[in-house]
Amino acid sequence: VLLNYSAKILSTVPRVDGLNPAMEYDGVALYPWATVSPMLSWTSQFSTDIQLATPGGFERFATLGFTSSMGNTQLYAGVLKLTDGTAVAKFARKGGVTSYTTAAGVDVGLFVAAHVASVKIARDSDQRGGA
Repeated sequence: VLLNYSAKILSTVPRVDGLNPAMEYDGVALYPWATVSPMLSWTSQFSTDIQLATPGGFERFATLGFTSSMGNTQLYAGVLKLTDGTAVAKFARKGGVTSYTTAAGVDVGLFVAAHVASVKIARDSDQRGGA
């Protein structure tokens, strides 16, 4: 079941003031940046929920939806939408190259990290017999 899968995105720099380190690795403090979790869907489209770290916990930020074709999730294209449904970024893979396009002000590093985490969640769940 996909619900058992999620990913944490960590950084050596706090996303906002007031965050406490989540862990230390090799003497370096790592701060929570975001979590990426699969979303339940009534359609066959795979999507993930991205929540950003705040001093009080995590808050919903956006959804990363992947292209669906003939009932199968295609991990090579998708759109990042804010919680209000506004599309702010997209990615597409063609000829072995993935390109990322974002609106002004969108953290492309977070977008790329969320995409990688989403693909890992999908692939891990497939390998372990999940949905």
